[in-house]
Amino acid sequence: GSPMVATWRLVAHLVFEVPLLLLYILTIIACMGTDSSGMMDTSFYTFIVFNGILDLFCYAVTVFTYRLCIYMPFVDFFGDFDEGWQTSFIYAATWLICCTREFSSLALALNRFTSICYNNKKWSGRSFIITVVLCCIAGFSPNWYMWDTNVEYQKIPMGDGSSIFFMILDEDYREWLKEPVWTLCWATFTYVLSMGIFILIGFHVLCGGAHPDVDRREYRLTMIAFMFQMANTGFYINQIMAYLIDRDDLIEALKAVRDGAPIIPFVHDMRTLCVPICLFLFDSVIRGRILGKIGMGAIFLLHSALPIQG
Repeated sequence: GSPMVATWRLVAHLVFEVPLLLLYILTIIACMGTDSSGMMDTSFYTFIVFNGILDLFCYAVTVFTYRLCIYMPFVDFFGDFDEGWQTSFIYAATWLICCTREFSSLALALNRFTSICYNNKKWSGRSFIITVVLCCIAGFSPNWYMWDTNVEYQKIPMGDGSSIFFMILDEDYREWLKEPVWTLCWATFTYVLSMGIFILIGFHVLCGGAHPDVDRREYRLTMIAFMFQMANTGFYINQIMAYLIDRDDLIEALKAVRDGAPIIPFVHDMRTLCVPICLFLFDSVIRGRILGKIGMGAIFLLHSALPIQG
């Protein structure tokens, strides 16, 4: 509970999480590979880099709000929750994160979708429009259902964006939110839409609908993008907005950090980081070297045995 504990946890957050994120991005780039013509998918590369920059900004905001704030008196920081540069900063940063990050994630999903459409003539523009409409219906149907259902608000963030619906649909919170409610609606809508597109692409590729030249590559890129999206999107929305809505929760969270509570984002990133790394190791090391050497050895033995049999 000493300030030294909080200092060391802040150092650990800065020293470990940002390099992990950079390693995450580099791993994704390494897994990209090339298409049939030997050219790298530059559009996907651009989206990955852009998302990485946004994630670094998210880390900076997270570190500021949850780590550096522990050194500021609670009365000074939360004395007047409606005024002050701190509150304005959190609102502005949250709006920027929700809108920009979610728009980028949606663009990343659409990029994967259009890439498959471009390489597969079966997926026409009509299929694309139908997919978007279905995702819209699937994204907003829980919203309409909850309007007429007495749902108890769950204070613990669920990490997948669904807790935002509970905040918006509670009359007290909805009246208090006012402006942020539209930001949350947009963030949740784009989150569900991009998730739906990713899942649709995954099913499409797994069922063999993609072009033979890009089947394996599109599946690999899609799954990486899917994990990349899941690891960041809903997490930041919930961690920032859920605590921002409930002032007591935010104060308790900061007190817990001051008392030496574990850093949740660090554990979260460690878990999601294992997915692309394992995929990279399997694709490059196991498949490329081990299986490649076994295959070359088998071919060598086969060619060596053919003259003997002849």
